[in-house]
Amino acid sequence: MKKMIAAIIIISVMMLSGCSSVSMKELSAPLCESYSALLEVKTDGEPMAVSVIKDGGTMTLVVDEKYTFVCSDGKWVVSYSGLSVPLSSDAAKRSIPHKIVDALTFPDGAKWSITTTADGERALIKCENTQSGNAIYFDAETKLPARVTSAGLDATITKFDPAG
Repeated sequence: MKKMIAAIIIISVMMLSGCSSVSMKELSAPLCESYSALLEVKTDGEPMAVSVIKDGGTMTLVVDEKYTFVCSDGKWVVSYSGLSVPLSSDAAKRSIPHKIVDALTFPDGAKWSITTTADGERALIKCENTQSGNAIYFDAETKLPARVTSAGLDATITKFDPAG
């Protein structure tokens, strides 16, 4: 019996260490390229739909099919009903789209803590930026992003389509 328990513990440790051998570079690759995604974002308990399109260095976020936020080279513009207005960096930092962009971006030199977790029956790889506290969860099987969290933001990625 003791040998069986020891074998189970050894196998479990090997499986956990095998999961952590996944590199952040490998996991973040789809998010560093162009893609489109649909997110269900919860802030203060209220869900909202956000679609994200990343094309090169430009990210376009459409919130509740009404407001379009565009981030390009650190500059933000918001559009509604044909009217476009630039956002100051302070105003942009307080917005939900800015939090989403931060959570989906991988800054150079960031330190990541990679662990495994579960969401119901699905195994996830949690990658947490130890400096910002932002976390992105990847489906352990497909290695595609499944969820992002940051201060006051919890977003489930319901659809992710890499370009090309």
